[in-house]
Amino acid sequence: MSEFELGDRGLVETPIPNSRMDRMASGNDMKAANETYAGFINMIKYGAIAVAIIAVFVVGLIASHR
Repeated sequence: MSEFELGDRGLVETPIPNSRMDRMASGNDMKAANETYAGFINMIKYGAIAVAIIAVFVVGLIASHR
């Protein structure tokens, strides 16, 4: 990524340090990044379902002891 500045030679392109382009993964890392993201999303999806089932079970236990 870069920005443009008006210099002695007219409008010149200068790089922006620490831009998003500097931090992006290379092509080889994108496959690993996508796999990690997919795993995280699946963990959240199935984890939320498991927590909901456990919560219903606990509420049922508490309600049956009254």
